[in-house]
Amino acid sequence: MKPKFRLTVMTAFLAVAAAGCFIVPAAAAGTLKIIDNELVPGNTAVSYMGITVNSVSDKDGPRVVVKRWGFKLLDIPVEAHPERLEGMLKFGFVKLLGPFFGKQLVIMSYSGGAHCCTDYRVYTLGFGLKEIFRTYRWNTGYELSYGDINGDGRTELVQPSLCFDYFRAPHSESVIQDVIFNYSLKAGEFVPSKTPLDYIKTTARDYASPMSKALVKLLPFLYNGDEKKARETFEAVYDEKDKDTARKELAGRISGDPVCVYLNQGVLPQKVEEK
Repeated sequence: MKPKFRLTVMTAFLAVAAAGCFIVPAAAAGTLKIIDNELVPGNTAVSYMGITVNSVSDKDGPRVVVKRWGFKLLDIPVEAHPERLEGMLKFGFVKLLGPFFGKQLVIMSYSGGAHCCTDYRVYTLGFGLKEIFRTYRWNTGYELSYGDINGDGRTELVQPSLCFDYFRAPHSESVIQDVIFNYSLKAGEFVPSKTPLDYIKTTARDYASPMSKALVKLLPFLYNGDEKKARETFEAVYDEKDKDTARKELAGRISGDPVCVYLNQGVLPQKVEEK
């Protein structure tokens, strides 16, 4: 009976994996947590399951070093001022995937710019470190949040897109749309998922910019994976004399947005090369 029992357990295990149920259920559907609250300042060190993370600084700036039982696994440069690591660099271990994966390593670095740039990296902790999320790959920014948005028992990452920041408008009037990321077993990383049409958050409400007025109506369709409907919405609501120019500029932004490209074409952006 033992072989049959083992086979039954393995079959159930594979079924759970195929269903994508390795994701840890969030405490409550719709509740988001700010991931920074789970991290420690970059001028300290943190350990988990034999893995130690700390920062070092040299002539080229600060770096994050990750070791397992003394053996170096990762040594990467980060955009943070070496004398302000307490506020510009954070790292720690957060449970974003299921029990078979344990916790994941999260590294946050901030360049110090007024409206940019915050970079988050998430790694699994197998025999080596595997990157499963990187802010710079998706042209997103600001705080990274996580939780179960739609109550499906899976943890999502949420971060605003910066693709349309300063697009024909100052930052204060730019339309900033949240992007939702789900962990994909096929891709082996967090990838954008179609954002529900009723889930939109922007940094402004009353827009003077004609383009911002159009974006607030078309972006929900764009990040829902319906580029055709987004373009139709632009044609319907944008009625300025420079419409032809605006249309071309909008097309350029869409084609250069890795989130839009993935949602509409299924193409992953290239990995970010470390210096």
